[in-house]
Amino acid sequence: DPNVCMGIRFNAEGVPTRRVVLLDRGTVKEFVYNLRWAAKAGKTSTGHATRQYTSSPGIGAHNLYIENGITPVADMIKGLDRGFYLTDTGAFGYDAATGGWSYAASGLMIDKGALGQPVTDVSLASDTFTMLKGVKMVGNDLRFDGGTSAPHLLIEEMALSGT
Repeated sequence: DPNVCMGIRFNAEGVPTRRVVLLDRGTVKEFVYNLRWAAKAGKTSTGHATRQYTSSPGIGAHNLYIENGITPVADMIKGLDRGFYLTDTGAFGYDAATGGWSYAASGLMIDKGALGQPVTDVSLASDTFTMLKGVKMVGNDLRFDGGTSAPHLLIEEMALSGT
């Protein structure tokens, strides 16, 4: 059944799950709701309630992914004069009110279309809307590895700082 999310037929509130397209070609299409927030918004639950044993239901994803693009990752790198290739993230901060975030990051510098010097202990920061608007290319290498998956993305600009 294409509406079942990762084999999960019902969410943490017993509501059937269903597929929801959040964004389509840069346009917000739909939001996900649990029973509480659906009622507040005058909507119906989308079956996206999650919960821990000691908490009230929240909203979460069962299988969140960005669809595959057409660009090979090597071509994305070759087309850059200067950039940062993210390989790992660590501690992070997120502000739900603004969408702002920052990650401790490691990776490789890109210099004249080639991967170069390794970089560790830097901070990578942006906000969700600016990051999504800045997607210039989507790689063709989507692999499902857990509940959130994406191919490589070439993002126009983010703040990178460190020594």
